Amino acid sequence: MPSDQTRGPLEALQAQLREALEIHVSALTQQYDQALADAKRDAAADAERTAGARIETLRSELRAEWSSRLETEVAGARAEAERRLVAETMKARVEAEQQAAESTSRLREELEHALSAERQRADTQVQAEKRRAESAVAAERERSASAVAAERERSAAELTSAREELASAREEAARGATSAAAAAAAPADRQTQLAAVERLLNAVRTIDRAQTLTQVLDALVRETAQSASRAIAFLVDGDRLKGWKAVGFDALDPPQIDNPIAGTGLLPSAAKAGEAMVTTPDRPAPTFAALPANRTALAAPLVVGGHTVAVLYADEGGAAQGIAAGWTDAIQVLARHASAALSLVTALRTLQTLTKGNGAADAADADDQGAKRYARLLVSEIKLYNEAAVRVGRQKRDLLQRLRPEIERARRLYEERIPADVGARAAYFQQELVQTLADGDAGLLGT
Repeated sequence: MPSDQTRGPLEALQAQLREALEIHVSALTQQYDQALADAKRDAAADAERTAGARIETLRSELRAEWSSRLETEVAGARAEAERRLVAETMKARVEAEQQAAESTSRLREELEHALSAERQRADTQVQAEKRRAESAVAAERERSASAVAAERERSAAELTSAREELASAREEAARGATSAAAAAAAPADRQTQLAAVERLLNAVRTIDRAQTLTQVLDALVRETAQSASRAIAFLVDGDRLKGWKAVGFDALDPPQIDNPIAGTGLLPSAAKAGEAMVTTPDRPAPTFAALPANRTALAAPLVVGGHTVAVLYADEGGAAQGIAAGWTDAIQVLARHASAALSLVTALRTLQTLTKGNGAADAADADDQGAKRYARLLVSEIKLYNEAAVRVGRQKRDLLQRLRPEIERARRLYEERIPADVGARAAYFQQELVQTLADGDAGLLGT
């Protein structure tokens, strides 16, 4: 076969082989490139994972290392700060103490200077005040001496008047006894007349022997019950008549009886008029007496210094047998005599209080005993004329509040008559309130 003919198919075969080789090489190249890309991707992923793990490990190690170093540095810084703080504090304290010492020294000097000046000024004022006080005391002593002298003269005049009134009452009692006995003995014999006179005179003597206001009233009620069937004494307490003591009223508690003076009955009428009165249809007996219509009752006021201080009630009770016909006249005589006796006791007590002392005319020299006696007299009168209020005040523990007007009035009288230079005069009055009014228990006075 010619060479040209043989070369043609061979070249075609080579061309085919070359083409097939190129295709195969191209496919292998693509596979290699894909495998290489996959290997790179896997290698990158593995490297990334390995690097991440390493980085995290390094990060943890670094974090632990820096935390340890940070803690060490912080501890050192804290210690250094504390050391500096202590040093600065000590320095500031020392400086403050030095400044305080300097300020205290300056203040002490200023205060000593001011105190010295104030002492000189105060001494000057004290001396001037002392001179003024001495002048005022001298003037007050002169005024008090004049006032006490005038009060003594007035008390002496009241005492003389009371004695004259008592003598007059005694004479009237004797006349009344005679007339009462004559009226009672009209159908009787002379022996009955003499017995009536003797009974009335004995009653007058009993009242005369009384030394205190309470004893006078007690004797009056007891002696009245000898002439009448029943008797009860009422004390004037402001605008009220309050029961004090009774004889013959067995089921009656006198302090529980309370009548207004503004009423129109027998007791208010006698208290307001200042005269003895007997029952009439317009002036019936008080309801507590439960007196039958055919029985007689009498109300006689006790007047001291022109003021009614008490009212005596008496009646014939449930039966009139054995009661003298002139019993109302006899009891009026006793009531007037008791009024004179009360006036005399009050005047004597006042005069004794004013004249009791060391003998000097100056009121400032009155001794403590006189102040105590006068306080006792005033507080005893409060207790006497306000028995019901005192009893309730002790129960309620409010005596000062309940009896405020009476206590203030007594305190004014006390302070007017007892000189201010009796150092404990206020204490004496307060002690008497505790002892007499509160029965020794200061808690009963209240606030």
